[in-house]
Formats: sequence, structure tokens, C-alpha cells
Amino acid sequence: MLSDLFGIGRAYRRLPPHQNFQDLADNVEQISNYLLNRSLGSFATEGYLKAPHRWEWRMGTDLKMLLDYARAFVPPETDGLHHRRTRREQ
Repeated sequence: MLSDLFGIGRAYRRLPPHQNFQDLADNVEQISNYLLNRSLGSFATEGYLKAPHRWEWRMGTDLKMLLDYARAFVPPETDGLHHRRTRREQ
């Protein structure tokens, strides 16, 4: 499993930096596509039948669902990176 995480890390490093919500959503979508493709494995070994039971498939579909909700409720004109303010900043 640890070697699987390094593959995700390599895929993440290749993504362009994000400057707004749309860029971030696009990057997360690319990672979820990577996970879904990885879960399929080899068609020669019937990987497409085993995919729904693999952790990569579950995580990829969860990320896709999260993106659908986020894109539905975050306005497209949202720009900049937003974070929660701490007590010191208030």
C-alpha cells in the first residue's frame, strides 16, 4: 500500500499549481481520474470486475462526489485560496 501512495504523490506533483477554486477542482478531478484508472488494473486479469472493491476506486468515486457538491455550491467567480481564520486573526 505504501508504494501505491508514492504513485499518487508523483501524479500530484505533476499537476499545475492552483490559483482559484476552479483550478483546485480541476486538479482534484485529475487525481480522482488517476485513482479510478489505477483501480481498473489490467483488463487481461479482469481488473474491471475487481475495481469496485479496491480502495482506489472507492476514493476516486468519493472525490468525484465531493467535487460535484462543491461545484454545485461554490460560485464560479470564487478566486483566491480561502482558509478558516484562527482566533488570533480575528
